[in-house]
Amino acid sequence: MNTHVGPVRSLHRVGFALLVVLAVVFGPSACVDSMPVSPARSVKPAATASGIVDGARLLIVLTTAGPPRSDLLAAIKAAGGRVERVHASIGVLIVSGMPAATARALAQRPDVKAVVADRRIPMVPPRWRYDAGMRHASFASGPGARGDPHLAQFYVDSTQWNMRVTKADQAWSVANQGSGARVCILDTGVDPGHIDLQGKIDATRDTSFVTAPDGSLEPVANDSVGHGTFVAAIVSSNGVGVASVAPQATLCAVKVLDNTGSGSFSDILTGIVYAADVGADAINMSFGGYVPANDPNALALVSVLQQGVDYAAGRGAALFVAAGNDAVNTNTGVGPSTNVLDSINLPVALQHIVSVGATGPVDQTNFDRIASYSEYGNAGVDVFAPGGDFVDTTQTKDLVISACSRFSDTVCSDGLHYAIGDGTSFAAPHASGEAAVIAAQSGFTVRGHVLDQCLLNSADELTGVRIDTRYGYGRIDVLTAARGCRTPWSFVP
Repeated sequence: MNTHVGPVRSLHRVGFALLVVLAVVFGPSACVDSMPVSPARSVKPAATASGIVDGARLLIVLTTAGPPRSDLLAAIKAAGGRVERVHASIGVLIVSGMPAATARALAQRPDVKAVVADRRIPMVPPRWRYDAGMRHASFASGPGARGDPHLAQFYVDSTQWNMRVTKADQAWSVANQGSGARVCILDTGVDPGHIDLQGKIDATRDTSFVTAPDGSLEPVANDSVGHGTFVAAIVSSNGVGVASVAPQATLCAVKVLDNTGSGSFSDILTGIVYAADVGADAINMSFGGYVPANDPNALALVSVLQQGVDYAAGRGAALFVAAGNDAVNTNTGVGPSTNVLDSINLPVALQHIVSVGATGPVDQTNFDRIASYSEYGNAGVDVFAPGGDFVDTTQTKDLVISACSRFSDTVCSDGLHYAIGDGTSFAAPHASGEAAVIAAQSGFTVRGHVLDQCLLNSADELTGVRIDTRYGYGRIDVLTAARGCRTPWSFVP
């Protein structure tokens, strides 16, 4: 069962405590003292010149946004370096092949703020729970048929308790189900051949930024981990086997994690910028990890990712991330087995994102209970959504069900099977789907930060308090948001 990693670790309670060590060189104009971190924490990095090695992939951060100077490009080329990507909109270059000494020298240029060594780390442990009895043979619709979400098999048989708890099912009848909205899934790819995803994914916007060992790009449709496919069908599906939050929304798959479930920060940054540029109304990122708060290299990562998130938010995208699966109280930084008081949870700690924690019942009771593995506390979790739980190991219906990638397991190779799991990774796409509903229902006048606030302010106050110290804004309520988030000014209850 599982989930991947959320902004931190989401493969079921396998904590993705990713202690990332990034190498960074700060130039004379670098200033990271004001780098956004979590609301409860302020950190000030010291400059360092350690860690960069010959030939490493580097993120060169310019002092200002815009295209790089020609003499900088010439210096990179003269040193044998190769410019892989240019993100002029945020002033970042992705470069490889240069000697370490040259990289350090570039950091001293007046037009360079920092030179950061990229890092690839495991983010999505490939573990899933299957139920061989969940086969297409029991469906009434034929392959590829689009159906009424109310008639989806696992909604009808009450397996999809998550759609009822969030009132997504009631919103299907009063809203336009996210029609016209685009949600980009930054993940391990999305299988477009699953019966519930056929026709849901915009092939003209799908892309992969992950380089395979042979130098080619890993196909975005080849989701051998299965995580991205599972996440995607929670946002939008055909309603054959599983219903979704925003059945009429369009998906775009952006592969930033490879076929081992690992990913580099440069690929993730590239994915964020790309999703913003193709007009994403919502960006779902169910991955991440903890980095040491006293590590200047890690702080450089925070700064670069923040630039990408700021850019996306500025273009009207709402960004949703999984809160984490270590049962950490974000108000204290302490969990049952992990002390993260001196760590930063990425991308949860960034500004302009919505961090989503998980709820899950036990034996189909207490549906708004905070899941046993979920992070909680208003310092790091903004809102909650169903993620499922497996406290009662006899009750698989306490888990969340979604599409199973044909490439992730032989049992799923026919495109007719479904997986079940739990984790904050599965909570986040419920919020991304709701964002699609809000944006579409408002005629796309409610977007970005205003959409974030509408989603938060329309959540159910489970304790009668907003903002609650454990639940934050509460548990998402798609129906209330669809009815009330219709103007660009405020939520109207």
